[in-house]
Amino acid sequence: MRLFRVISKTIWDQTQQLGYVPRCGNDHKLDCVHLNVEEAVLYIANKYFVYDEAPLVLEVDTTHFSDSIEWLPPTKEQPWWQPKAHIDNLPKTAIMTAMPLSYRDGLFTWKDDE
Repeated sequence: MRLFRVISKTIWDQTQQLGYVPRCGNDHKLDCVHLNVEEAVLYIANKYFVYDEAPLVLEVDTTHFSDSIEWLPPTKEQPWWQPKAHIDNLPKTAIMTAMPLSYRDGLFTWKDDE
């Protein structure tokens, strides 16, 4: 299964130096690394990021920590399964691709949607 993580360009730059994706506030609060199914990516990008943050979508290989993923059931606001990994951080080696999102008409979109 393909899983994703949406991060800002600043966090991506930090990832290059640190070798892992730093946790966000919600990750610290719930002591996990939040990941996303494909259906959730644009929802997350548009809810939590602004244009100036230049968000990227990371495609994540979960092979080495798949047994640490907990699946939260869909909710009314987020009608898809919500994976959260009980790991210290998301290692850079687990990132398969990093794709910038486009911004059009006040919303983030996938590059292929242009």
